[in-house]
Amino acid sequence: MRSNGTHLHRITRPSLRAFWPGWSPNGRRILFTDNCCQFGSNIWTVRPDGTRLRQLTHFAPQQGDFASYSPDGRQIVLHFDGGCGRCFSIMNADGSGRHAVRTGVANTFLTDWGPAS
Repeated sequence: MRSNGTHLHRITRPSLRAFWPGWSPNGRRILFTDNCCQFGSNIWTVRPDGTRLRQLTHFAPQQGDFASYSPDGRQIVLHFDGGCGRCFSIMNADGSGRHAVRTGVANTFLTDWGPAS
């Protein structure tokens, strides 16, 4: 919707149970997680008009959630539960090249790259 609340429109189907949305830095994609905090949840992107819906991860039966774009939009950091307890990964914005990142911080759930330098 617009900042004044007009032109509200759905961009994902209700069955996706989308949550934790985040804009790409260039404003061309919205990153979100499906299945609202359930095992088997995955990371997706979609254009703001609802076209080009794209699933980036395939975690079943694990759970992926809380993702955000890097400041340059080329990578995504995500939090997931994958047999290592709560883990973090970084992947390319197209979902390729996912690899785990050790943070040394236990029970951290929210992900954010922080501001661009």
